[in-house]
Amino acid sequence: MFHTEGGKPVRALVTMPFHGGGTTAFAQLTTEDGIRVLPAGRWKAFHAAELTRKALRIKAGLRITLSSNLPPGLGMGSSTADVVSTIHAIAGAAGRQLSESRVAELAVQAEKAADSLMFQSKVVLFAQREGRVIATLGSRLPSMIVVGCCCDDGTVETLDQALIEYTPADQRDFEQLRSRIRVAVRDDDASALASVATTSALINQRYLPKRRFSEFIGVAERGGALGVQISHSGTVAGMIFDGRDPESVERAALARRMLSLRALEPNWSFRTDERFPPIRLRQGKYRDA
Repeated sequence: MFHTEGGKPVRALVTMPFHGGGTTAFAQLTTEDGIRVLPAGRWKAFHAAELTRKALRIKAGLRITLSSNLPPGLGMGSSTADVVSTIHAIAGAAGRQLSESRVAELAVQAEKAADSLMFQSKVVLFAQREGRVIATLGSRLPSMIVVGCCCDDGTVETLDQALIEYTPADQRDFEQLRSRIRVAVRDDDASALASVATTSALINQRYLPKRRFSEFIGVAERGGALGVQISHSGTVAGMIFDGRDPESVERAALARRMLSLRALEPNWSFRTDERFPPIRLRQGKYRDA
């Protein structure tokens, strides 16, 4: 919870880039009426298609095919990846291009709460339920290696969760974290960023507890991680290692072994500075990672 320049409280987040996963959308304009999204059941993508079709005044029918390697319901941005890639693919099929801000507006209209995946050239503090940028923090996050896993069972639907009622003390803490993360991004300081993420995670653990989070924190400490981060909803958490430290690769591998010994599986690792640029083709194909 943060405050805008006018003093209005707003819920906002900073998205951790995960370039190893994403959704590819292929959109075709058809002579049929209506919209068809495959696979069936991707209702948020379907709603995004309806909104984009209306926004671009497309009269033709639409057929959208999605392919994703992100598991749903874990807090890894799978629905936002579906939605954003759908919006871009439709725009591409119509020979149009939408600004990042307009994509953000459409994404939040489609799914009510979205990650900031549409902003690919800057780090933003993003109001996930309002679809707008609260602050631009810099051009990129520090280089990090992240080791992640699920710290609880099952899946989560973000919109089914009650909104957290943060205390005034929590809100003051978040304002301090906003200042600290701005400095961490400016100074390219992975350690400072990890400290901010850890404090935020501990605050949210009081309200949306992940069953094995304490165990996860213990592994992070023993594995030499700089800190931890969590999904704003969902069950995933990540340990943060300095991507510029040559010893971080070995530390991250050790952390994964310790997670596996505790049956915290599946687990994974990735670098935040790996880039998989979006693919835009005339036919309306788009990958959002």
